[in-house]
Amino acid sequence: MIKQYFKQAWRLLKENPVLSAISIIGTALAISMIMVMVMSHQVKNAPYPPETNRDRMLYMKFVRAQRTNSAGSRNSTVGYQLAKEGFKALKTPEAVTIVSAYEPPALATLPGSRIVKSYNKLLTDDAFWQVFDFHFIEGSPYSQADVDAGLYKAVISKGVAREMFGTTDAVGKTIQLNYTDYTVCGVVNNVNVLATAAYSQIWIPLTSQPNI
Repeated sequence: MIKQYFKQAWRLLKENPVLSAISIIGTALAISMIMVMVMSHQVKNAPYPPETNRDRMLYMKFVRAQRTNSAGSRNSTVGYQLAKEGFKALKTPEAVTIVSAYEPPALATLPGSRIVKSYNKLLTDDAFWQVFDFHFIEGSPYSQADVDAGLYKAVISKGVAREMFGTTDAVGKTIQLNYTDYTVCGVVNNVNVLATAAYSQIWIPLTSQPNI
């Protein structure tokens, strides 16, 4: 029976090849579009390291100030002090982390070296390492005491460690970021750029930067 179906289908294709080709191509394009939409949804929402808790997370990037006596308003990103005082005290969330909204790449070099490279950097607090599931190859993240003291510590990716030091054994070594000395305290696996909330190549404490 199945063999007969194939013979009939082949006969129809031979009778009108142009219409058959249009039908086949149209069906293939429709299936491809559906697959792309499903994959895009998965990439944006499916949990995977280091964003393994995506389905339990809430992000806040912007705030809006509205005048009470007029229609004027102002939008901006959430400042560090506002985020610290407004969200850190919340009891319902298991953890609250504060990260920089937008950061230009950092110029990285080694003391005494003339070779300068550009890497993506992200400013975070200590809770960042609790919220996101990073795998540390070497060392450990900076602590709350480090953040409170504004120490110049950095966590770097495996790729950065190999490019800058030639090895992943970089803990305790010094790297200059925008011509400021930072001590490497940890090395993590490379992060996929699709993990937009956690992605970076270098992570440093928020308090190590002025005017946060």
